[in-house]
Amino acid sequence: MKSKKYMPTIILIYLHYLIHGIALIILSQCALYLKDQMHTDYAGVMFVVSGLGIGKVVTQYFGGILSDRVGRKPFMYLSVACYTAFFLGILWAPNIYVGFAFYFLCGVGNTCLDSGGSNALMEIMDTMVGTASILTKLFIAAGQFILPIVLGFIGANEMYYGLSFMGCAGICMVIGLFLYRAPFVPAESSKRAVRQSAEKYRVRLGLEGVALILIGYTSTATFHTFTSWGTIYGRDVAGLSEVSAQTIMSFYSMGAFLSVLIMAILVRKTIKPVRILMFYPFGAAMVLTLLLMFPTEPVFRVMGFLVGCFAGGGVFQLAVAVMVEFFPEAKGTVTGMVYTASGVALFADPAITGWLSGINMRYVLIYDIGAAVLGVILAVLVNIRYGRRPGLSKV
Repeated sequence: MKSKKYMPTIILIYLHYLIHGIALIILSQCALYLKDQMHTDYAGVMFVVSGLGIGKVVTQYFGGILSDRVGRKPFMYLSVACYTAFFLGILWAPNIYVGFAFYFLCGVGNTCLDSGGSNALMEIMDTMVGTASILTKLFIAAGQFILPIVLGFIGANEMYYGLSFMGCAGICMVIGLFLYRAPFVPAESSKRAVRQSAEKYRVRLGLEGVALILIGYTSTATFHTFTSWGTIYGRDVAGLSEVSAQTIMSFYSMGAFLSVLIMAILVRKTIKPVRILMFYPFGAAMVLTLLLMFPTEPVFRVMGFLVGCFAGGGVFQLAVAVMVEFFPEAKGTVTGMVYTASGVALFADPAITGWLSGINMRYVLIYDIGAAVLGVILAVLVNIRYGRRPGLSKV
């Protein structure tokens, strides 16, 4: 890790990822209120949710390239502005189209956060890139754990649900103010060198590069499908009450939080990220299969926690870290490709799973299992290629 002078920068970036974790689920958690505000139904709210993924897809690849060229700090400023606009704007959105536009803007902000913040963390924590990447998932999980508690307090006291949005916007503004004095690692190469390295690795991505990009999709699809449909599946298939079904996200978040903590320790002290890239999607596939076979309330509570452990445990962040190991001279460019695949999953999943749920709700879980299994196959391929790549540690 570089000088301790960068510690404020690390704190601000991870705090922003905590806010991002809240942004990922705040619409689904507040869907009951937002559907009335926007004069729509739950399907309409899911249309709004898809805006984030489309915003990421449209901007992520180019965001990575531009971040390599102009630096990380400008992208952090832009991210703060986008998230602030989203949290405040969604509260007065009169219909799903305006709501979609604001969530699209949130997707753009997510691109800027990934391109600026994630790469800045890996440059500062250059001796523990895997840990730096995985910790982003830890803070995302923390945000997803905190939000239901906050909303529960707001609901119990009959307060305005929009206070949660306003509070997040306020935190974003504070992050923006402190960023002014936060130091970032200076660029170490010229624009010309960056362009040359980007072209070089664009040509030489190979099977490992393509596999890691696809893992960006499968890992995101695995956890996003469950976080979007877990509550509904628990209520309609497992027979949970409305309140019990809503607590599933808390179990999921606890599992994800614990798993990321363990993974961060493992990749820092013991195991290289690429070596555990197979384990988590395999575990997710097994757990989701059990949930499909035995959809009862006791099983659902345990499996909800375990899905958090395996599906929400940071597989995507591992893929990003491994991608940087393969292509260290074009971090922004190649990670942008992985994040783009993640964005595709974020907007494709609501469409695919919404269609499947109309046929049979169980098909949603089968789709989720399929994504996890494909992730295992891709991870095996990456491990094989990793072992043959010159200059990479085989430990």
